[in-house]
Amino acid sequence: MPKTLISWRSFLYLLYALVLTVILLYVRFPKEKFRSFCEYRFEQFLGDTQCRISKINYMFPLTVVFENVKIGSPGAGQDRVQMDRLQLSPRLKSLFTAWTIVGELYSGTLEAIVIVPSGDDFFDVKKIHGKGMDVSKVLSDLPSFAREITGVLTFTGKYKAEFNHPLAGFGSGRVRVDNGMLHLQETVLTVDSVDFQVIRIDGEYGDNTLRLLDGNMESKQFDAEFTGILQSPFSVTDGRLDVTGSLAPREKFIQKSPKIKKLLRKLRQNTGESTVSFKLGGTLYKPTLRLP
Repeated sequence: MPKTLISWRSFLYLLYALVLTVILLYVRFPKEKFRSFCEYRFEQFLGDTQCRISKINYMFPLTVVFENVKIGSPGAGQDRVQMDRLQLSPRLKSLFTAWTIVGELYSGTLEAIVIVPSGDDFFDVKKIHGKGMDVSKVLSDLPSFAREITGVLTFTGKYKAEFNHPLAGFGSGRVRVDNGMLHLQETVLTVDSVDFQVIRIDGEYGDNTLRLLDGNMESKQFDAEFTGILQSPFSVTDGRLDVTGSLAPREKFIQKSPKIKKLLRKLRQNTGESTVSFKLGGTLYKPTLRLP
């Protein structure tokens, strides 16, 4: 009989050790110590951030589940991000250098793959996919954003950054919001809110600036196309806007009121264009809108 590299007895011992390790992990998983450690490391990672995790569970074979995760500013009394559930699992093809993340938040879901190459000081987030999120719930965690926006949020993208500067990385993606309402800071073409079917935005992030490369909106009142930049996008009060675009009023909206017809006639006489140009400035907290 040919010799084998490992005997059946050795194999059974190894199997026994693996099963025992898994059982001990499941039964005696140090949840409280690990929870405190995760909160501390996350706060160190983002800086000037408070993290609270209600519960941590272990799932066979190597999955850790975080429940009711809240992230906010220390002492602010308000959470910026709330996740009902966050599941972290190592990928078998790249054990300990790549993880799959699955989250439940704002009535929707989030999936992504996080890659941390061995010996490198950066992380790479790929195949980011969020869907079904309630925009009004997302914005409810930003009290300084005092405008009502509703809709269902979907997004895809990728992001890469250094561990020492997690918010100073580079990324790109696509955002879509369906079937919602946008409350305007100023009246535009006689309306103070827009009922839209869809908003689409393709963008890139880098150097603390979000570049809106291609944006468009379809609504009951008018359609819009826009491009521009948003500096300091993670701060509502400091997020500076520089966006330009055009509005194309729908015929049903134009026929609705003689006042709208008169206003559009005047604007078109000044520019000679069939659409209405606009420029959006100021900040996310207090935007300013200019028409021709």
